[in-house]
Amino acid sequence: MSALLIVLAGLPGGGKTTLARALAARLGATHLRIDTIEQTLRRAGLAPECEG
Repeated sequence: MSALLIVLAGLPGGGKTTLARALAARLGATHLRIDTIEQTLRRAGLAPECEG
């Protein structure tokens, strides 16, 4: 079985989340929000802080 990862990037308000949700629904895939994952990792102390 092969895996497929699609990553969307762009400016805020560009429609990334809308497109990702529609694409996941069309493909029968799971939609993951990296900001939610990153926030959870930060709370657990597992993500390094970004340097400005």
